Amino acid sequence: MSDMLKASIRTIAAYPRPGILFRDMTTPLGNARAQCWRKALNRPSPSARTAQLKRQHEMQDMKLFPNVAREIDGKVILITGGTGSFGKHFTARVLRDYNPKKVIIYSRDEFKQFEMAQKFTDPRVRFFIGDVRDRDRLEIAMRDVDVIIHAAAMKHVPIAEYNPMECVKTNVDGAQNVVMASLRTGVKKVVALSTDKASNPINLYGATKLASD
Repeated sequence: MSDMLKASIRTIAAYPRPGILFRDMTTPLGNARAQCWRKALNRPSPSARTAQLKRQHEMQDMKLFPNVAREIDGKVILITGGTGSFGKHFTARVLRDYNPKKVIIYSRDEFKQFEMAQKFTDPRVRFFIGDVRDRDRLEIAMRDVDVIIHAAAMKHVPIAEYNPMECVKTNVDGAQNVVMASLRTGVKKVVALSTDKASNPINLYGATKLASD
């Protein structure tokens, strides 16, 4: 038995509630003690446990929706608003678990595209500057695309309230542009993201998402 483990045993015996030891993470010594006990008890660290649970949920999703691979493998996918939090996670998941022919990130922020390109170096990922308000640009981007994931939207409630017409142009007119451009270019499937705020909306953001839905 190592000296550190012996010291940890003596320390934990002094605690009135042993569970406190695992919350005493504010010092290097407390962290070392907690890691030592996790190793002794064969327990994963919180971060490892979180990753394990996340992977279990993802595997469960794949079992619940077995036909997803058929909709993604070998297909060209375009994600509007693809540099947002959803777009980044969706792209990472698709590249890891499936085999798309191409994933096109469509957004209007070149700096976010630059940052995302540093993380996603897979040659199947392409970046396309454009705005969902611009139907002509959408039609160019949608050529030979099989699936559209429409995630572009103004989502911040206070900003939408302060800039109401900008919110309408993006969330309502933008959604209509995606639909019309998809019809004109022969896109086979469009999946649009919604929000719980679209149900009995009490703010402009929810109202525009209800209208676009």
